[in-house]
Amino acid sequence: MLWTPQGRQPKTRRGTTFSPYTPILEDALDSACVPLCSDEFDFSPLLADSVAHEHERDEDREHADDPEEDQSNTVDDVYPSPPPLPPYDPMNDVDDVPDRPAPPPPKRMCTAFDDMQEGKKPLTRAHRRQKEKHARDVEHDGHSVSTSTLLTHVLPALAAPVAADLNADTLPTTHGAYAAARESAEEARGHKKPRTCEELIGLGFQVIPWSGFDARPLVDVHGRIFAVLVRQPRSASWDADVWAAYHAIAAEAAAAAFPSEMYKHRRGLYAVLNAGLAYGKGQRMPARLHQTQYGALLDHLLGNPAVQRMATFASGKRLPAR
Repeated sequence: MLWTPQGRQPKTRRGTTFSPYTPILEDALDSACVPLCSDEFDFSPLLADSVAHEHERDEDREHADDPEEDQSNTVDDVYPSPPPLPPYDPMNDVDDVPDRPAPPPPKRMCTAFDDMQEGKKPLTRAHRRQKEKHARDVEHDGHSVSTSTLLTHVLPALAAPVAADLNADTLPTTHGAYAAARESAEEARGHKKPRTCEELIGLGFQVIPWSGFDARPLVDVHGRIFAVLVRQPRSASWDADVWAAYHAIAAEAAAAAFPSEMYKHRRGLYAVLNAGLAYGKGQRMPARLHQTQYGALLDHLLGNPAVQRMATFASGKRLPAR
């Protein structure tokens, strides 16, 4: 089918112009079309000449790519033999099952104690010698109390011990006696029930009058100390630091907006966050606890001087003078 120009260009009512060409059927081709070239022009010699030139150009390109093609003998060429195939094994004639992807590494929620110690500065020569001497003394004589501590705290406390009807050998402990064992279901029955002082005394509890400013040891039936009522420091600034720590903890708790489930703790109706080093619940080495959600809160409290003073007193270290 051929297309020829039309004399008149039809348009639609919107003014759109149709194609200016109209088709001509094959049966009307002889009468409607005019030849585009004369009978004297012949295209065959030009086509043959073009094919011959293209053939010569391809041959020149092949010789340029391999100049030594004529000199090589393909019959005498020696090619290296491929490596031998492994023996046929019908059990391995199937596709291998793809290996399972390796699980992602577990998230490390705490820093190991050894890793934390590596970042510290090395001890000086005097401190290193003092530490080595202390280790030798402990290995030879055991843990001993200094003379000042013995005269200031131990001897006055031993003058007024609190005797209890208890044998420490019967207390339940974990393996190795590192920590006390949890009570059984029968022993824990009713432990959440609020009781009066008279009810507790009826259950075997004892009221110990204590001012809080003197140390009183609690001894069992064999005279062994199993607990101590430690006196608070006699310092004018101690009460101020205790109140400052209380207000700091209360302010952080109000800003954190703990959920109601966190206030149902077995030690009281308050929220509890663990911080510091831990060495329990199956751990093989001491590790620092890591808090993701309340890490900033703990950093603020642990950096508070009043909280640091209370923690130093609770750990049994000597308090700095203030």
